[in-house]
Amino acid sequence: MRGFHSIKSLQGLSLVELMVALLLGSFVAVAATQLFLINQSTNNLQNGLSSVQDQGRYAFSYISRDLMQAGYNSEGDSLSPFLFENSSIPGNEISQDEHSARYDRLVLQVNGGTDCVGNEFTGIKVYEMKENTQTGVTGLLCRIRWQETSTNDEGDEETAWKTTSETVVDYVEAFQVLYGVDTDSLGDSGYGAADYYATATDVSPALDRVVSVRYALLLASDRVVSTESAYAPTEIQVLDQVYDSDDINLSDGRAYRVYISTVGLRNQQG
Repeated sequence: MRGFHSIKSLQGLSLVELMVALLLGSFVAVAATQLFLINQSTNNLQNGLSSVQDQGRYAFSYISRDLMQAGYNSEGDSLSPFLFENSSIPGNEISQDEHSARYDRLVLQVNGGTDCVGNEFTGIKVYEMKENTQTGVTGLLCRIRWQETSTNDEGDEETAWKTTSETVVDYVEAFQVLYGVDTDSLGDSGYGAADYYATATDVSPALDRVVSVRYALLLASDRVVSTESAYAPTEIQVLDQVYDSDDINLSDGRAYRVYISTVGLRNQQG
C-alpha cells in the first residue's frame, strides 16, 4: 500500500547519535564565537593603534610648526623664543612650572606668528597637559596670551591681557621637553648644534644658547585593545622620565606609544 512505512523506517536518532550531533554543534558554536572574538579584538587593536598614530602625527606637525616660529619677530628685533624658570611672564596668569613627573609646560613667544587655530597674533603660546573635567580625558592644551587695547567710556585707551585655549590632541599621558644648548662660540666647528639637552629648570638663557628642542608625548589609545594584562608594559620611558604602574595605569588594556621629535630653531638668540 502506498504511503505505508515500516516502523523501522520511522525511527529517529538514537541517544548516542543525538549526543554526537550536539557535541559537534557545540564545537562549531565555540569555534565561531572564538573567531568572532578574535576578529573583534584584532579590529579594536587596529583601530586603537590607528587612533594613536593619527594623534601622534598631528601633534608632531602642530607642535613642530610652532617651535620653528618660536622667537620670530615681524618687527625684526630680538625676541626670546622661550620663557624658562623664574621668567617674568606678562599677564602673570601663566607660570613656567619646574620639571614635573607627568608633564612639562612649554612656553614660547612670537610676534606675528599663529595662534592655536591658525590666526596671526603676537604674544605667548603655552603647551601643557590638561584634563577635560567633562570627559575625564587628559589632552595637550594650546593656550595663548595676548594684549588687547580698547577704549573705555571716558575715551581713554586701556590695555588688558586676553587668553584663549584649544585642545591639540587627546589621550596624552605624559609630555616632556628638553632644550638643546649650544656652548660653542661663533666660528667653532660645533657652532649651531646642541652640545647637550637640559630641562627648563637647568637652562640659563642668559648664559647658554638654545638651538633646538626635543619633545616627547606618551599617547594612549581611545579604547581598550587587549584584556591580557600579561602584555601590559611594566614601565615606559619618555625622554628623561620613566613611568611605571604607580604613575600611570599601564594595565588598563589601552595601547601606549611614545612619540619623540627634535626641532631645530630658526630664530635663536645669541
